[in-house]
Amino acid sequence: MIRGIYTAAAGMVSSVTRLMRLTNNMANIATPGYKQDLSPTDTFDALLLARIDAQTGAPATIGPLTTYLVADRTELDLGQGNLRQTGRDLDLAVSGEGFFVVQRDGDTYYTRNGSFLVGANGQLQTEDGGSVLGEGGPLTFGPGMIGVSADGTMSVDGVSAGRLSVVTFPQGTALRKVGDSYFQAEGATPVAVARPQVAQGFLEESNVDAARSMLDLLATQRSFSASQRLLQLQDAALQKAVNEIGRL
Repeated sequence: MIRGIYTAAAGMVSSVTRLMRLTNNMANIATPGYKQDLSPTDTFDALLLARIDAQTGAPATIGPLTTYLVADRTELDLGQGNLRQTGRDLDLAVSGEGFFVVQRDGDTYYTRNGSFLVGANGQLQTEDGGSVLGEGGPLTFGPGMIGVSADGTMSVDGVSAGRLSVVTFPQGTALRKVGDSYFQAEGATPVAVARPQVAQGFLEESNVDAARSMLDLLATQRSFSASQRLLQLQDAALQKAVNEIGRL
């Protein structure tokens, strides 16, 4: 009976964790360059198939049966978001693979949010003051009309002013969110994208699937309510056992 209480409580904790992830995705649905966090729904299926493949011809051992639940593992969805035309010269979007490189407070970050501006010092910057890097370091501009070609080459009144640094990472690299649509790489060296595709006058929208997120949110709320009800039933049964059966 105590195990039932633990199982129900763990289910509630798991649902709350998932609710926090879903609400964070929904809150950033309008954030340029935001990448949603997903909890795979096919975890058990993938595990079952992997164990069967590894033990062909023998009974497949899936693992121990536990009496508790854990929150789904979270995966970062780096899928392309839609490109929204803004008409603003310093709104830039990467189509396909690649990240812009930003230096801020002595650290290097990577982002898909290309909402840039020219600071008082003439440097290309993010809205929070980070320096956007080109292949040779921070990009600096004089007065004039700024143009950006598809390969990331920037110009002022038709005169080349450097090329944006657009990088990617080896497959399997773990990217970590650090806020403000920034990522950092875990022990990996970035690689320059050979043929980047940069669109001027566009921003990449969040890749959050609003319809799927809303359905997941409703399902998770129902799961929490079911676990809560189970906890109440277990508590009532335990109370009855103590007050009535315990007297015998």
